[in-house]
Amino acid sequence: LEPAGPVHAQVSLVGERASVQMWADRDATAAQLRAEAPRLSQALREAELTPGDIVIGSGAPPAQSAPRGHFLDRAL
Repeated sequence: LEPAGPVHAQVSLVGERASVQMWADRDATAAQLRAEAPRLSQALREAELTPGDIVIGSGAPPAQSAPRGHFLDRAL
């Protein structure tokens, strides 16, 4: 999406703890996401989740050599 450019995200949910990792291809977008991280924490609390780590990096996400083994419960 312009003008932000590509953004990649990985969300992990363990119990009620939600951790988020995001990577933005553009440095300015990564900086904006970092500035808005407190709002993401608040939104997770409002969804009755415990915010875990919120990590925002620049560039593409690291390449994965093997699947992480996380599954999506579509019954929720």
